[in-house]
Amino acid sequence: MDERDIGHQSANGDTEQEGTLLVQLRKEKETMEAEFGLKRAKFKELFMQKEEELQGEREQREALEESLRRLQAELDEARSLTMVAECQRENELETERRKHREELASLQHILKENTQEALRSSSRYEKEMARYKKLSEKLEQDLHELRTQQAQESDNSVENLEESMRKEDAEMLRSLVVPLEEEIGALKDKLRSTDEQLHVYEAAFSGLVRGLGSGSLGDAIRGKSPAEVLGHLDDKLTSLCQGLQAEKASRSDLEMYVAVLNTQKTVIQEDMDRLRKELGEVCELLEREKREHGALKRTWQMANDRFLEAQQAHVRDLARLQTVLTGDQQRHLSQLRRSEAPHAGAAATLTTREGAPATGSEGRPPQASRESHSSEQQHASPLRSGSDLPGNRFGALEPPQFARAGGRLGRADDDRMHSSPANLNVNKPPAAALLGPQEQGHHRRSLSSSDLPLRPEGVGPALGPRGRADDTQSLGGDCTSVPNTSVSLTRDQLSALSDATPEMEARKSLLEMARMEYDDVLSVGKRVVSDKEWLRLEDELQHLRERLCQPCEMCSNYEVQLQQVQRDLERHMKELAVTRQDLSHERSFRQGLEQRFADSATDVRHQVCELQERLQAAESSLEEARQAQLACVSDTRHHVSQLKEHLTQLKDKALRVEQDNHQLLGRYVVRARALQDQPINLPDSMEDLRFQYLQLQEDLIKVQLDKEKLEETLRSEIHFLRDQADAEQHCKRQLEDALSQEVHGLRRQLDELSQVKEQLEQERRCRLEKEKEKGRCELRLAQVVGEADERLHALQKAHDGLASAKDKLEAEVLQLRGRVQTLQTELDNSEAVQRDFVKLSQSLQVELEKIRQSDSEVRWQHEDDVGECNTCKRGLHARKEKHHCSHCGKIFCVECLGKAVRSGPKMRSFPVCNVCHTLLDHDTAPYFSSEPPQTPS
Repeated sequence: MDERDIGHQSANGDTEQEGTLLVQLRKEKETMEAEFGLKRAKFKELFMQKEEELQGEREQREALEESLRRLQAELDEARSLTMVAECQRENELETERRKHREELASLQHILKENTQEALRSSSRYEKEMARYKKLSEKLEQDLHELRTQQAQESDNSVENLEESMRKEDAEMLRSLVVPLEEEIGALKDKLRSTDEQLHVYEAAFSGLVRGLGSGSLGDAIRGKSPAEVLGHLDDKLTSLCQGLQAEKASRSDLEMYVAVLNTQKTVIQEDMDRLRKELGEVCELLEREKREHGALKRTWQMANDRFLEAQQAHVRDLARLQTVLTGDQQRHLSQLRRSEAPHAGAAATLTTREGAPATGSEGRPPQASRESHSSEQQHASPLRSGSDLPGNRFGALEPPQFARAGGRLGRADDDRMHSSPANLNVNKPPAAALLGPQEQGHHRRSLSSSDLPLRPEGVGPALGPRGRADDTQSLGGDCTSVPNTSVSLTRDQLSALSDATPEMEARKSLLEMARMEYDDVLSVGKRVVSDKEWLRLEDELQHLRERLCQPCEMCSNYEVQLQQVQRDLERHMKELAVTRQDLSHERSFRQGLEQRFADSATDVRHQVCELQERLQAAESSLEEARQAQLACVSDTRHHVSQLKEHLTQLKDKALRVEQDNHQLLGRYVVRARALQDQPINLPDSMEDLRFQYLQLQEDLIKVQLDKEKLEETLRSEIHFLRDQADAEQHCKRQLEDALSQEVHGLRRQLDELSQVKEQLEQERRCRLEKEKEKGRCELRLAQVVGEADERLHALQKAHDGLASAKDKLEAEVLQLRGRVQTLQTELDNSEAVQRDFVKLSQSLQVELEKIRQSDSEVRWQHEDDVGECNTCKRGLHARKEKHHCSHCGKIFCVECLGKAVRSGPKMRSFPVCNVCHTLLDHDTAPYFSSEPPQTPS
């Protein structure tokens, strides 16, 4: 009974202790839940605050985008207005330029006609002057004879004297009437050949002369004394002298025209010098293009070296991956290889059957191809040795051997990194080294394969005890030792990693041959390689692309290995039970996460402030650009209005001058007709006749002075109009320069705005990334808080670490693939650019050689000597299909002769070829700027 009471008491004591322990545990649980609720409320509060800030920033961003769209629309409108103003200005300037050209052409034509007429008149007047001098001498002799006869016969009677004088006068008048009639005819010819302003005067004068015919002149001077007749003849001679003086003035105009011709000759010589200078600049540009082509070739060689370095780095990475594999993984890998060997053999047989028609050896088995491939490997590199069997596996290297192999590989990499384009051609292959399409299926090595010092016996070293201990220790488990096994790669894998493709070998040999024959090719104007070799190279590049798109066998092996590693880690992580340490780690991680979150929020605020400042600066610069553009448009419109007003004034002035001219002509016609209708009343006495002659002479002098004054006025107006046209041309050029500078300034400002926009986009992307990172951090924090009381959280964390390791390895594999694809794309681009530069240099060299040879032969080609177009080489059979270039004289088809150049005083259009158009028209782009020229055959 006592013992039973004692047992009951002990049981009650244990129950009380358990109750107190349970109460304590519940209190601790409630305290932890209260702390968790407080922290959760704080986090919720912080989250809501951040959400409000994000909403405000989102609204601000939308407002900024709306303002940016509005500014873009305004900028587009300003551009359209600027384009319209430029089009109007160009049309008006073109109209003014055309009018000035027409006026200059008409003035030159009139000046030329006047010069020719002055030359003819001067020669004719000189002849008439000589004839009149002879006639004057004859008349003086007759007068002297008459005076002597009058002195001798003074004693005779008055009747006989009068009769003799009448007879002598009649004979003298007969001798004078004939040359006067000839003089009248000459004056008629002179008056008909003058300009349009003197035609009316010619008609009046010729009518007056016709009124004074031979009979009326004889009646007028009959009964006059010989002195009166001589006075009349002196008047005629005086008028002829005045005409000669007028001709001297026209001769001065001729001298001025000759001076203008000399000025034009000087301008043409300056144009020829400028063309020669531009030809020299074109030659310098060609030399610079050659130098750039050489630099591009060197860049392509460096890209090839980098590609080879990437391949070698890939091989080293594979070797490093093999060193971290455990023995179980290596055994599993060997089992997978043995299981995949039959499938690989079947695939190789199928590939051999498919490639048999291309290789030309239909009955050749895959064993023979592998044996030929292994023999080529033995001849290509002295460091390689191995078996020719297709199923041979590489053995494992011991650690010292692997270290020696790695040292040789590192030295080869260093030598390749320090190599230059000059020493890349040490082992230069001959021209026959290019592989044909039938031989490319059995050759797998390149010129750079000898630089990879890999041995066929193995690639990765065997994992020693130390390496296994380190590996198991890193996993954190109590692992037992595994047997010493090694990982080996198959021959196909090693060949795919170390050997370069035959495309690289053929490409490198082709580049070496092109480099050797580059100067010779440029001198003769032929292509570097034939069409067959280019097609072969393209086929090889296509084959390389297909190989790069094939799936990698190493990736599948890596996936299998990673799965095995995951299973092992899951088995080991189930034995871990250190929950309190994991909880402390999680607490420290949570505190660090909170700190990082606060830092990221501060950084986001600073970035948003900087973005706002940049946006304000961009808006201010855009406003300045808009103001400048509006000012430019207003200035342009004002200048155009001034030009229009000036044009209107010039038109009004021209109309006034034309009206004045018509009025003067009308007055002159009226006056001439009035003089023609008036009767001619010559005075009877000699003194009255002389007085009338002097009056007429004074009137003629006044008329000539007025004529000279009018001519000087017209000349001064012509010079003033020319100076005004030059000034307008100068103002137009200044305006064009100012507009071009403003356009360049606006373009620079647009570029700055685009840069600001790009920076804004970058900031937005960065902000989105930060938001995503924030969301991830919050999710991670919630997950950590929710799983804080669970013991399996540590296992989940380890699993996440392994998953991240797997993703990292997969990302590394994808990165390597991307690098390979990027290098291949850069290689294709460099090859395309090189082909275009080779074609361009060859075409330019051929065209320059043709231009040089054209100076020593006849440029004009006969239709029967040419049967094809000189550019596109299309056959031309009919004479209608053969068209000549107006500059070089060669024959082209209609499509190749589609361009035209304006030349000559009337700016006629002449069809020319592409090369001549590039040489003659300096305002358009050259013919090889849009597409590469055709390679000469």
